[in-house]
Amino acid sequence: SMKIKTPKFSTNKSWIGEWDTESVGEKYEHEERAVRNVSIHPGFKPNDLYNDVAIIVVESEFIIDRHVDTICLPNQVFIF
Repeated sequence: SMKIKTPKFSTNKSWIGEWDTESVGEKYEHEERAVRNVSIHPGFKPNDLYNDVAIIVVESEFIIDRHVDTICLPNQVFIF
């Protein structure tokens, strides 16, 4: 099974592959990219964390590795 973690980002940078944000002892090094654009879900409610998703467009691709991977999205016709 695939584990998905939301990337950590600021307005300028995105970090992928960082599993433990509380320590510096990561098994694998994270990747960092410059952020070009962030589109936050229009229904996002920060106090309730509803719709807490965003599309983050970065300046260059991340390198797929054992701790960085793609996600699977449902077909467009799938109804939740």
